[in-house]
Amino acid sequence: MMSRKSRKKPIEENRSNKKVIKTVGYIRLSVSKRNAPLDSIENQRKIIEEYISSKSYLQFERFYVDENASGRNLNRPAFNEMMNDLNAGKIDCIIVKDLSRLGRSMIDVGYCVQMLFPSKKVRFISIGNQIDTLNGMTNITFNELPCNRIPLTSLVDEQYAVDASRNTTLVLNSYISNGKYVAPKAPYGYKKSEEDCHALIVDIEAAMVVKKIFLMAVKGDSINKIVRHLNELGILTPINYAIEQGLKGNYNQGTGLWNSRTVKDILTNRTYTGDLEQGTEKTLIANTHKAIIDCETFNAVQTLLTANNDVGSASKTNAPRVDNLFRGKVICGCCGGKMQRRKGSSKADWYFFTCISNNRLGAGHCTGMYIREAEIKESVLREATAFLRKNEACAREYKVDIAKLMNKSSCIDDELKVTTKMCHDKYADFVMGATTQDDVQQCLTIETSFRRRNNSLWNK
Repeated sequence: MMSRKSRKKPIEENRSNKKVIKTVGYIRLSVSKRNAPLDSIENQRKIIEEYISSKSYLQFERFYVDENASGRNLNRPAFNEMMNDLNAGKIDCIIVKDLSRLGRSMIDVGYCVQMLFPSKKVRFISIGNQIDTLNGMTNITFNELPCNRIPLTSLVDEQYAVDASRNTTLVLNSYISNGKYVAPKAPYGYKKSEEDCHALIVDIEAAMVVKKIFLMAVKGDSINKIVRHLNELGILTPINYAIEQGLKGNYNQGTGLWNSRTVKDILTNRTYTGDLEQGTEKTLIANTHKAIIDCETFNAVQTLLTANNDVGSASKTNAPRVDNLFRGKVICGCCGGKMQRRKGSSKADWYFFTCISNNRLGAGHCTGMYIREAEIKESVLREATAFLRKNEACAREYKVDIAKLMNKSSCIDDELKVTTKMCHDKYADFVMGATTQDDVQQCLTIETSFRRRNNSLWNK
């Protein structure tokens, strides 16, 4: 006897409905999946775009993208931005490639899909898992999938994340103990072998620069003199050299000039002696690759650097260094470069800013601008005081109201944090059968009320 086929049809959106369904796509790429083509940002984007284009009733708004983000919790920049827009009523539907892109925690994903999104009347679609919460968490449109598919799928994803993290740590520790290089980018002077990404081979062109740096240092040349020499020769900095060689990714290229920190990092990097020191335990394995600098030269440079530090610190007091309030904000009026803060030579605790372009580029590039930090503070205070006096009437008018508003908003924020955590905990109890869906829904109603009150305060 043949079994009867269900006559129920998958739920579809009412095509005649004039309401615009504001639809967004959420994309997450974890660090461990950067080389996985199926989960690449481009592939996730393509899958979501193709799905939306096949549904004329969905109006695409934008993508929210979290790159290099773990799925083990929901505290991610783009996800938080999406939630803010959701609470502001800017989103009707969220689409992901699959549930694991939303997250890998069973409680977090289940809470969002089965409780939070429905409470905000936001539709959620997971293309890969064939889940569409069109009419709430109990109505799944594709092939009448049971709602317990969501926590089950999320549980598998969560266990995968735990196992992947544990296995990654074990593999990395094994590689480190066996002298295999584990960092994503080879140090300047080396490149990764095409046959084995954990093996370092000498990059002849960059290695010549490394040798030049150590040769100058061992002769007694200062770091500033080495920096100036490299810039005068027009040698590419390590990051710019790597990008020219084909390095992919978003890296800060800085000013394109060598600086003292880059040179010092090279002079103190033991990798150039053929040894590898890696991991949180600083495991040292000798003779793992070809050396660029012999140990005798390396040790001699370390001795010189230590001696220079001792001399430089002899005149310093034991008082803690005062924070630089103007870091990156003091610009040379002559050459336009950022000026460097330095401590005065006397025992008094005072600082000044000076242009270091001549140190980096050689004499003649700047007249050598100089200004005391106290003068900058006086100038800033003078301008701020003038501004406040000019706007004093306006400030008096709003000062009291703003203080009251901030106080009310702070109180609501505190209550909101407590309520949000309560909702999350209630959902965990619901999954374990310790409470009912109505209890979770009641918490969500209170949380929504708090958000509306907070928004109304700032929209007045």
